[in-house]
Amino acid sequence: FAFVCSFEKLSKLYIRAREVSGGRSVLESDNFNLTEEMVESETRTNHLFWEQNTNEGFRSEGRKLSNIASRSFDYWCRVTRWTTGSSFFGLPLERHDAHPGWRYLAAVDPLEYVASFNDTIIGYMLPSVSIENWELIQQKLQSGEQTPIWIDIFHEANRRLAAGDVRGAHLDAAVSAEAFIRQKLMDSVAALPATETAIRKRIENWNMTDVLNKFGKISTLNSLGLDKEQLANLRSVFDIRNAIMHGRTVNMQEAELKATLKTIKVLIDS
Repeated sequence: FAFVCSFEKLSKLYIRAREVSGGRSVLESDNFNLTEEMVESETRTNHLFWEQNTNEGFRSEGRKLSNIASRSFDYWCRVTRWTTGSSFFGLPLERHDAHPGWRYLAAVDPLEYVASFNDTIIGYMLPSVSIENWELIQQKLQSGEQTPIWIDIFHEANRRLAAGDVRGAHLDAAVSAEAFIRQKLMDSVAALPATETAIRKRIENWNMTDVLNKFGKISTLNSLGLDKEQLANLRSVFDIRNAIMHGRTVNMQEAELKATLKTIKVLIDS
């Protein structure tokens, strides 16, 4: 439903939207003169609608609706990834082709059409979604819950790795882990008076390498229950992130990153 392609789809979308919100009339701010009878019959649709609306206005408002629909679909995908733990709902696994559609092969001299071909369409099977998860997804959507930033970035790291972008996946994995750990630390001092700004500033600027070195001595983090191997995975991904950001040559292993992503999943699910 991400794109509105015709007047019929657009007008029916308006009617349904108003039904859901408790009314059947189009708002004046929508810049449309639209009534339900305009969508009752396809033979009457164009005749009735275009008598009272301009093509320019239709296209302008159609683009606005399309943007709203796209953002809604993105929100649904993020909540679905969050609830199911599956990273690939709504995320492309392959790099985008800059030249989509049909390809043509021609001789240069003389310039003659020879043949055309189209790429193979690849479909991916995603894990099934349980009834319980569908219900949780609906609850989160209805209440307007937003996915934590570390959840979104964690799934993007998995998507990048699946697409072969190992460097990007390392960066996203480190950002996801840091965002979660830092939020945990900030939550631990949330009860302090608002005037206690120094300790909050200290946590905001605390170097993550130093945080990991003191992981077992910080009760909030120690309670997460990570073992030595999992802590080593986190140290590795932060070391690689720092090396990349400082322009140093670094050896990035896909297998090690997969192990680190498993550790981060344990971390953010805790």
